[in-house]
Amino acid sequence: MEHSETTTTGPLARLSGAFGGIIFGIILSIGAMLILIWNEGRSVKRHRDLNEGSKSAIAVSSAEVLAENEGKLVHTSGAVQVNEKLTDNQFGVETEQALKLIRSVEMYQWKEKVSSSTKKKLGGGTETTKNYSYETAWSSSPVDSSRFKIQENHQNPANWAIQAETFSVDTASLGAFQLAPFQITSLSKSEDLPVDSLDGVSSEIRSNAKLNNGGIFLGNNPDSPQVGDYRIQFEKVPTGAASLVAKQKGNSFERYQAGNGTVALIQSGNASLEEMFATAKKGNSMLAWILRGGGFLGILIGLSLFLKPLTVLGDMIPFLGRFLNAGLGLLSAIFAAILSFLIIAIAWIAYRPLLGILLLAACAVMAFFLFRLISAKKQQAVAAS
Repeated sequence: MEHSETTTTGPLARLSGAFGGIIFGIILSIGAMLILIWNEGRSVKRHRDLNEGSKSAIAVSSAEVLAENEGKLVHTSGAVQVNEKLTDNQFGVETEQALKLIRSVEMYQWKEKVSSSTKKKLGGGTETTKNYSYETAWSSSPVDSSRFKIQENHQNPANWAIQAETFSVDTASLGAFQLAPFQITSLSKSEDLPVDSLDGVSSEIRSNAKLNNGGIFLGNNPDSPQVGDYRIQFEKVPTGAASLVAKQKGNSFERYQAGNGTVALIQSGNASLEEMFATAKKGNSMLAWILRGGGFLGILIGLSLFLKPLTVLGDMIPFLGRFLNAGLGLLSAIFAAILSFLIIAIAWIAYRPLLGILLLAACAVMAFFLFRLISAKKQQAVAAS
C-alpha cells in the first residue's frame, strides 16, 4: 500500500524557517570546531602514549609469571583457556572453550519507507510530495509503528518477548596469567554457532520453535513469516591464540599509565610487539581522520544553515536562486575547508610546529583562491549590469 501527501510552503514561511535555522547553524558550527580542536589534542596525546609504550614494553613468556616484571609494561602471547561452560538456558544452547556466547534476535516487522521530492515554485515557494510505502522485513531493533503515517494494518508488537543477550565467562587464562575483565571484553572476534537440536528449548516456547538455517525460528512457517515472528541466531567468541600489551599486576594485568592516558592492547592471534603498536597507531590515525571529516561536515552544514536565508531570497527571483544556491554552496564548502584546516593547524602548532605551519600555509593558499573567486564573481556581476 502506498500513500502520497503534497504540502505547499510559501516564501515567507520558508524565509521564517531559514532565519530560525541560523541559531542552530551557529551552534552546529561551533560544536564542530570544538570537536576538531579536541580531536587533534586527543590524536597527538594518544600517539605519544603509544610511542612511550612501544619504547617501554618488554616481551615476556606467558608460560610463567616473573616477579621481576611486576609493574612493567609487558607484551606476551599465548593460548587463551577457560574452565567454564557457557549456556543459554532459554534455548538450551551451550558451548565450551568460548569467551562469549552471543544470542542475536530479529523480529519480522512492518517498515515504513518515505521518499520525498521538492519543487520550487515561482516566487520562492516550494511544493513537497512525500510518498509512503510499507513492507515487511526482519529487523534486530524494534520498529515503532505508532509513528507510521498509515498505521491501519501496519501494527508491530510493542514488546519483544525474546531479547538479544551476551553470556561471558568470569575468568580466562593466558598461559600462567589471568586475563583482566576488560581484556576478556575486548576480545570480540566471533564465529557462527549452529543449533542442531531443540531439546533444550524452554517449555514456554518449545511448541512454537523450529530449526531454521542453523538457528531457531519462532512462528508457524519459516518460509512464510508473519509479523511478530522471531529469528534467533547464535555466535561464540572462541578461545585460541591472543596477544596483549598491558601492565603486569601479580598474575594478571591492568592498564599502563602513560604520560597522557593509558595503554592496554589485546587482539586475537599471535602478533609481535611492533605489530600491535603499529595496528594501534593506524587505528588512532583512522579515528582522527573520521572525526576530522565529521568536523568538516558539521561546519559545512552549519554555514549552509547560516546562509540559507540568502538562498530563499534568491528563489524569489526567477532563475537567480539556482545560481545563488550553487555559488553559496561552493563558498560554504571552501570556508568550511579553510576553517577546518585553520583549526587543525593551530591545534598542531602546540604539538608539531612544522606540520602546523604547513597547514597554515595551505589555509593561506585556499584563502587566496577564495578571494580571487569572489573578486571574479564581482567583476562578472558589474560587467553584466
